[in-house]
Amino acid sequence: MNRLRNTLRSPLSIIRIYFFLSFAGSSFLSPYLPIFYQGRGLTGFQIGLLSSIGFAVGILAAPQWGHWADRMSAPQRLLQLAIPLSIASYLFLSQQTMFLPIVGIVILNSIFSAAQEPVSAALAIRATRSAGSGFGSVRVWGSLGWSLLVWVAGWWIQNTTIQAAFYGFAASMMAGWFVLWLLKPGSPPRPAEKASPLATLSGSASTTGSSRHQPIPALVAAVLMLWIAVAGVRQFETLYFKQLGAGTGLIGFTAMLSALVELPGMFTSDWLTRRFGAHRVLIAGMFLDGLVRGLVLIWPSIPVLIAVRMAVGISFSMTTVGMVAYVQEFVPHDQQTRAVALYTVVIRNIVYLFSNPINGAIFDAFGGYWLYAIALVGNLLGGMILLLARSPKPADSQRIPQPLGR
Repeated sequence: MNRLRNTLRSPLSIIRIYFFLSFAGSSFLSPYLPIFYQGRGLTGFQIGLLSSIGFAVGILAAPQWGHWADRMSAPQRLLQLAIPLSIASYLFLSQQTMFLPIVGIVILNSIFSAAQEPVSAALAIRATRSAGSGFGSVRVWGSLGWSLLVWVAGWWIQNTTIQAAFYGFAASMMAGWFVLWLLKPGSPPRPAEKASPLATLSGSASTTGSSRHQPIPALVAAVLMLWIAVAGVRQFETLYFKQLGAGTGLIGFTAMLSALVELPGMFTSDWLTRRFGAHRVLIAGMFLDGLVRGLVLIWPSIPVLIAVRMAVGISFSMTTVGMVAYVQEFVPHDQQTRAVALYTVVIRNIVYLFSNPINGAIFDAFGGYWLYAIALVGNLLGGMILLLARSPKPADSQRIPQPLGR
């Protein structure tokens, strides 16, 4: 019992539990939010526009959250501020029926939601570095939380109303909020100069005693293509399932299968990055994602979509773990949160800002079928960019920040 108690008190275990709960919360809402918008009478173009507005806010907010996290001894406090405000804004959103009020709430919510990815990644990177583990060993707990709850969410919504999605999200995220209080603050990182929200993107941010992080051109270009590729299918795949005759219960079951595949996928991706390097894992992940999604162009049916979603669980694991491992290999420790915010949030949000309304218009005019053609071409181009580019040199000697807790 003492060993179990000590294990549960370790920073790495606490972060894993938090990832489980936060992704469980997302599983209630993320797959079904387009259904909520469609039920309010919004068109595909309007749904895409809402996403673009949110991503535009995230472009400015996420690097700032990451900058604060890099400078704090207890970055979890940022999440403890942002999570309740995000919950409140989502619950308020659930009561709206008109487009303009929804726009205002989406803007407000995006400010708080932008903290989730960079700060969670900062906590995971610090904890895994101290324990000698990989990012996939933490991220896999998010996949587990998603897989266990997303089917439950779909069944619950199908048997009640879409409002159930918002209540499930609120309950899971509040549980994660309480878990974060178990983390003990570590020693604060070495002070860094103040940076503007877009400093990471421009490469102008610097920190005392370390070389400044310049964005890696090939990675920026490849990640741009990756987000262009997946933007449409990620946003409108749920509605495409409905077009083909699937109910929310089957949609939830399919999302669960995809997340279950991620469980071995995350551990395997950790091993692959250690064995072959993040550069090769990212290339393989992009090629696999594009080729698998291209199967829908040949056989557009519910069984094929289910099989594709399962295969995408592997490619998603490779690109997710590979991208964070890339940052860990080639970016100084005290700038890694801002770098993660750049490659996983800022670039994605810039792409989504412009592409989502276009993807919405494509969906309105032609359905979801042609979005898979974009996924095929974009992923293959992104993989080719990295394949033809040299892998950058690892970051020079870097100071390792103190662990999160005792």
